[in-house]
Amino acid sequence: MSGHELSGSRDRRATLALLIAMWLWGSSFVALKIAFVDLDPLFVIFARMAIALACFVPLWRWIRPRKRLTGRDIRWLIILVLFEPCLYFVFEALALERTSASQAGMISALLPLMVAVGAWAFLRERISRRTSLGFVLAVIGALWLSLSGESNHHAPAPLMGNLLELAAMMAATAYTLLVKHLTSRVSAWFITAWQALAGTLFFGTGLIIFPSHWPASLNALPGGLLGNESLWAVLYLASPSASAPTDSSTGQSAEYRPIRPRPSSICYRCSPPYRPSWC
Repeated sequence: MSGHELSGSRDRRATLALLIAMWLWGSSFVALKIAFVDLDPLFVIFARMAIALACFVPLWRWIRPRKRLTGRDIRWLIILVLFEPCLYFVFEALALERTSASQAGMISALLPLMVAVGAWAFLRERISRRTSLGFVLAVIGALWLSLSGESNHHAPAPLMGNLLELAAMMAATAYTLLVKHLTSRVSAWFITAWQALAGTLFFGTGLIIFPSHWPASLNALPGGLLGNESLWAVLYLASPSASAPTDSSTGQSAEYRPIRPRPSSICYRCSPPYRPSWC
């Protein structure tokens, strides 16, 4: 197989993986809304991270870094998890308490624009006029959605919720650009496991400081331990299918080797339509 054919095959596999990632990411918005019905958001995010971490522990032998990490690598990894999962999930949880999953999904359509601008500013990538026009239309649509949103049972404070979702997308933008830098040194699986560890420590510390966010009794939840939809939603969010390097948090990291951030960011445009359909 020639180099050109090999490159094309890698791009196709990467694009397919990104589409799967966006499908999983879209479903995670709805799963979070379901989980928040009976469980505190802080507990939900902690449980998601802790269960995902437990899934990665038996795989450590295969996912650990093959190269010795330098001090610079460790600093970038710490900054990466500060943006995501820490800041990202804080803003995401607060947003989904105030706005609907479908509106949050549409606000996330701004992420390609933010990634493209970041890639232009920091990675010196060019943006075509057609792509810029598409992103401008996405911005206009997101602004119209936020300003025209009305309060209801699913979105008690849509404007504030959408602003918080925008803050989550800013954290995701920084994370996305950092992943591009780090995947030349460590694997996507390691980055995902590292995020699960950092998220468990970060949100677990929050539960220790604010113990009132723990559920009084899981058996006392509606439907019981095995019949509660919120608990099943947490298990789905932390499952291997949603914790692999094609999940909502780290899907892009698995694909950045063969394709660049700007084309990858355009694939995020596929995610918002999935979210309303899941709703």
